[in-house]
Amino acid sequence: MLSTGAQTRRVFGDDLLFEDNGLTPSYYLVYDGQGTTRGVLDDSGSPIPSESYAFDAYGEPRDGIALTNPLTDHLYTCEPRDAATGWT
Repeated sequence: MLSTGAQTRRVFGDDLLFEDNGLTPSYYLVYDGQGTTRGVLDDSGSPIPSESYAFDAYGEPRDGIALTNPLTDHLYTCEPRDAATGWT
């Protein structure tokens, strides 16, 4: 998530469904059965290729996925990920 001080608008259902920070285009989160974010769709419903995620049972990124600057910090089980520690 960008740390520019901009206010982020979030829409929740069972989990976070939508985020808009006013700086990047709006996007929608795609979940698996555990509630973990697996991908991100742009505002037209198309997948954003660089925003595809996979985690092991402990919430660690798998398959060489780098979480250096994801669009959202709500990833493993849709809980916010602390950028400083990497923990959810």
